[in-house]
Amino acid sequence: MHGASHDGLAALAEAIHARAPASAGSMAPVVRRTSARRKISKRWIGLAVGLLLTLILAGLLWRTLAPPGAQLVSVAAANAQSRQLARAILVQLASLPSAQSGSVKLIDGSSTDRKPNLIFQAAAVGPTSGSLTFISRRDGSILWSRQFAASDVDLAQRQSVAAAKVLECAIDALTPRAARVTREVLKMYLDACSAMADLGWEAGPVVASLRHVTKAAPKFSAGWAKLLIAETHSLIISEDRSPAAMAQLRADIIAARKADPQLAEASMAEAMMLPMPPIVPVIALVDRAKSQNPNSETVLSEHSLLMQMVGRTREATDDARQVTELDPLSAEARSDYILTLAYADQIAEARQQLALAKRKWPDAKTLAQAELSIELRYGDPQKALASALMPPGPGRDDYLALRMNPSNENVERFFLRAMRLDLTADQLAFGLQAFSEVGRPDKAYALLQKPGLISFPTRSAYILFRPHMRSFRADRRFMSFAKRLGLLDFWQSTAKWPVFCEDPRLPYDCKAEAAKLSSLDHH
Repeated sequence: MHGASHDGLAALAEAIHARAPASAGSMAPVVRRTSARRKISKRWIGLAVGLLLTLILAGLLWRTLAPPGAQLVSVAAANAQSRQLARAILVQLASLPSAQSGSVKLIDGSSTDRKPNLIFQAAAVGPTSGSLTFISRRDGSILWSRQFAASDVDLAQRQSVAAAKVLECAIDALTPRAARVTREVLKMYLDACSAMADLGWEAGPVVASLRHVTKAAPKFSAGWAKLLIAETHSLIISEDRSPAAMAQLRADIIAARKADPQLAEASMAEAMMLPMPPIVPVIALVDRAKSQNPNSETVLSEHSLLMQMVGRTREATDDARQVTELDPLSAEARSDYILTLAYADQIAEARQQLALAKRKWPDAKTLAQAELSIELRYGDPQKALASALMPPGPGRDDYLALRMNPSNENVERFFLRAMRLDLTADQLAFGLQAFSEVGRPDKAYALLQKPGLISFPTRSAYILFRPHMRSFRADRRFMSFAKRLGLLDFWQSTAKWPVFCEDPRLPYDCKAEAAKLSSLDHH
């Protein structure tokens, strides 16, 4: 058998040699002599063996080191009691786009046939408490760790969400195109990434931490991207548009673009700095950010909000759906998608998605809030009243009385309360919606005439295109109101009209009304 195999290789080598095209002065005609055939066969056998060894060594190297772009990551149990937890986290992480695409290879921590680069070690202390540690196999150092205290939310789900954020950021830092960062900077970056999963009202510490990261690694574009996200979030929450805050954000945008001229988050941060109206330059920057990074959850979320703001509800829904695909472990992303569906008049689909999400995240507060919003506007107000998330107070009681019985008496009571209050922008938006959903747009427009009323902010215009605002939009005064907000200018200059203009029940033509209002300006 050995000899037959050898002869077969020799014949194959000769056939390949004979078929190969000859270049000028390079390859002599084949001489069919036994000695020549043996020399040729030995040469080809040597090349074949060498190539085979190279492939084997390359495969072994990949299995051992998992080169950048294909990180080999294991999820291990810290002890026997934690095996079920580790397995649950592994299953959850397998749904991430990076795992689906192959840029991350996930393996069970009990596997011994492959050596991972990075290791998640999960430990359970009871059903709702435990810890998660992220370890570099190269030197055994701990890159990140977190303790999880008692909570109503499933421990595996909480740890999976944190692990997903940390893994995403580790890939950012370890990819070949990333600027080199020290081990200490990497640890700081991963801590900040983990904190951004729960970024709430107190974003200042995360901003400070990421500022240290970018100062230590000024060419690390992923660090700049996260800083700009946290910084703009902090400014929006605090409503701080002071000259000092704006100057700092502007300087950070310039520095970020030095690290990466095409950084999507820089375009988005620049858009957040612009006042509205006009709307066109703001959306142009966020469109640009989306083209620079169509897989950024933050950019897609902001683009979705802006599309809702100008009435492009179908595009808003597409954006929100993409976010859930990019971040499948996030109950918050799913809640945003559910509400975007409801506000795009796809209420049946929103309810179906809510039922599916509640099975996956039975204790998620964000889903409970989404359910309250749907019941409040489109469902049973008694269910909304029974919700612990519904804030108490006379305003709540007057609103629910209005929803359950939109009599003239209840409408007047709610209207007089609104007229007496020094309304905030949020309260004004709530009042407009309340009157519209009970078919009393006359009261909504009367509220807008209140002396000393705060100007309705353009960034809150997304409420105007919800299905319960149909009666408000059906009034011809809506187009004048939209003009004040800068919406007409956007629709006319981009020829991107809102979805509600397609409604055959609308008693006017959007484009014709817009043209009339524009012609009045020229006179």
